[in-house]
Amino acid sequence: MKEQASILDLSGQWSLCGFDGYGEMMHVRAIPAGLENFPWVEARVPGSVYLDLMRAGWIEDVYAGCNTLAAQWVEQQYWFYRRRFDLPRDLPAGRRWLVFDGLDLDAHVFLNGQHVGEQHNAFRPLRIDVTNRLQDHDNDLHVRVDAGLLANADRNAGNYYLEVIASSTKRPFLRKPHFACRWDWSPRLINVGITGPVLLEACDLARLAQVTVTPTLSPDHKKATIRIRGFVENVTDTSRPLTLVAAIPGTGIETRSEAMVAPGEAEIRCDLAVEDPRLWWPRSQGEPHLYSVEVTLFCDGRPLETWTGRTGIRSVEIRQEPAEDRGTLFHMVINGCPIFCKGANWVPADLLWPRVTKDDYDALTALAAECDFNLLRVWGGGRWEDHAFFDACDRLGILVWNDLPFACCQYPGDDPAFCAEVEREVRHNVRELSRHPSLALWCGNNENELGVTDGWIVGRDRAARPDRALSFELLPRVIAAEDGSRPYWPTSPWSPDGSHPNAQHTGDQHPWHVGLGSAKGDFWQYRDDASRFPNEGGLLGPSTPATLRQILPPAQRSVGSRTWLHHDNTQNTWRGEPMIDNMLRLYLCDAPRDLPFDDYVRYAGLMHGEALETAIDNWRRRKFQSASAVFWMFNDTWPACTSWTPIDYYRRRKPAFWFVKRAFANLRVICVELKDEWGVFVVNDFLEPRPVHLRYGLFAIAGGRPVDECRDLTCPANSAVVAACLPLSAWNAAGVDTHGAFAVLSDASGQELSTHRLFRARFKDLKWTPAAVTCEPHADGLRLHSESFAWSVCLDDTGEQALPTNYVDLIPGIERTLPWPSSLPPPTPLAANPPRQVLHP
Repeated sequence: MKEQASILDLSGQWSLCGFDGYGEMMHVRAIPAGLENFPWVEARVPGSVYLDLMRAGWIEDVYAGCNTLAAQWVEQQYWFYRRRFDLPRDLPAGRRWLVFDGLDLDAHVFLNGQHVGEQHNAFRPLRIDVTNRLQDHDNDLHVRVDAGLLANADRNAGNYYLEVIASSTKRPFLRKPHFACRWDWSPRLINVGITGPVLLEACDLARLAQVTVTPTLSPDHKKATIRIRGFVENVTDTSRPLTLVAAIPGTGIETRSEAMVAPGEAEIRCDLAVEDPRLWWPRSQGEPHLYSVEVTLFCDGRPLETWTGRTGIRSVEIRQEPAEDRGTLFHMVINGCPIFCKGANWVPADLLWPRVTKDDYDALTALAAECDFNLLRVWGGGRWEDHAFFDACDRLGILVWNDLPFACCQYPGDDPAFCAEVEREVRHNVRELSRHPSLALWCGNNENELGVTDGWIVGRDRAARPDRALSFELLPRVIAAEDGSRPYWPTSPWSPDGSHPNAQHTGDQHPWHVGLGSAKGDFWQYRDDASRFPNEGGLLGPSTPATLRQILPPAQRSVGSRTWLHHDNTQNTWRGEPMIDNMLRLYLCDAPRDLPFDDYVRYAGLMHGEALETAIDNWRRRKFQSASAVFWMFNDTWPACTSWTPIDYYRRRKPAFWFVKRAFANLRVICVELKDEWGVFVVNDFLEPRPVHLRYGLFAIAGGRPVDECRDLTCPANSAVVAACLPLSAWNAAGVDTHGAFAVLSDASGQELSTHRLFRARFKDLKWTPAAVTCEPHADGLRLHSESFAWSVCLDDTGEQALPTNYVDLIPGIERTLPWPSSLPPPTPLAANPPRQVLHP
């Protein structure tokens, strides 16, 4: 944040009108003469044209029904914003600029009838020198902006694009969030508008353009250096003595650097030395301590401008040591300690991303922390995220794997103008985001290398790789020059040894074989996945009943209805039989579409949770042969009937949320089928050993526990260990279709920490019996009990309550005491044990 007195904020209320461009030549840089004849509406800046038109009643709510289809004409228009303003009397003499923090996408700026500047990148600000173009009163400011499709309409995208629709969007050329051009989880709604604040700035001596903050930590953790780089501009016509003063307020730590700066731009550096620093740690590893930093620019002793921000001291490296089996490991190492990364992929938090606020970021990241995430992967088809997102991750101790905004297509790296624009964009944003300790890794793109290798990114010239120089040469060069405090990874997934980009034995992986590949939703295939660092891949599930009621009008509340399909994830239906249907058929019943709508939604949601839990447990028990469990994806951009996420657009917790939360517990017990036996793994993510009590054995679905054993153990720090093994022969003799395995982990006081159960027969092949669940209030919450196995007992199906747990299994005869908010009435528990009409509709 910068403090600068000489600023006029021009954000707020503007006027807006649209023009289809007919009769205007491409080369014309002027305001159309007939603009005053067009209808104007009120607009809000920052914002989006779509939001303004919704408020004005020109288009219907794009989040409802099929209204995005009726609103697509907006992306084909020129849009003119208009604002009049007077100059403040106290505005100093000297240089003056109009500053646009965000313009999406092709923008032309007119001041008092004259064309003064243009911008073709939504990912960096535009600064226009208007020193000699202002008048004291009634300045007339127009901004013409369009979605970016018009100027690129005649460009040849043949060697760059992936999908057919890209021949109309030309998204490889557009420096804006690509998801809006259409993705499986997002409809096509290509944003247009003034997306950031608009300021008039004035300066008579020098200004502080940007500040980068990059802490480095000594190997023994006893010293740290916070490097400050101040990018300044001397706006006068003579050299000036400029001083940069950096301090950590309240500590007495301060440093300064002086330089004689010629007219124009320059860089001033200074270092803050910190003895015995308090370190920033990810969640469960320690405190995410943050230091405040203050940087002030002086000229001849006069303070000109002050920047303030917070940063954290930590070291980050990617350690790739030889593996015991073959290949190499992939460990993210923070402060010398390898971290098992738990989390999911982050996409823009709204279909119209300019409407996302700090409160939205805080609420979403709080839900991630509720699930014990310690990493979010910012996916490459989105955007450079706001400081508010990173601030929240900084506070919560959530690491960020940050893809640069390139995804799933080739890019025109053979176009010098495009490369120059990308370099300006990346340089600005790397400098801007440098201070955030949560930002752990820069990644060049999402799946570009994988797509070309596997043949689903196909251009006219298959041998041409015009984009490869971007990720393997240009981007690492720029990032190395601007930020040496975190590693760079060229693409995801990637195998550094030259193997297939998605090879399991090295690098990072996107294990999509279950969700998108030949497995078609058979999530038991996750049980054997040995990916080193899985950071994308998942399974689809429906939204909560409450959200489906919001999305679907009563007449449309059926699977496959017109509105359902518009809000459905297209990956669900692209491959013949819908994936969710196939998953239900594999695991639950032969004719899923014969299920009543509520049952279909309920059991599909449970399968979604079972799938994510299975994947997470598999990778966690392999710690550190596998060093992450990062699934696709965390959040939705709009109200979806089905999606990959454990929370929906309205932030309601789906059933999968509770499965993920259990699977990511810092102390976790996991039952695993091995070759000739089944084992119990205990995972400890804390950096100190933990004494635990383990109870494990076999249970009969109808009631009873033929094997029920206990032992005490100490789980080593930051590790996964095999705590017990039993032969499969006893299970086989008892009956695979009538019995399951269980494990319960407790602390020394008897408080339950983690539970798990394992079946070796699919749900539809088990011999189910009804579950009679009793639920009694208790001083500590609720006591739940069932004499037969109770599957996924639901305590709240709204998804709106921040409960300690939900959708819990009850092992026959083992009482569970669960915390429960005293403000809520006792629930009516509902077990998911399927009745005959579900198994055989």
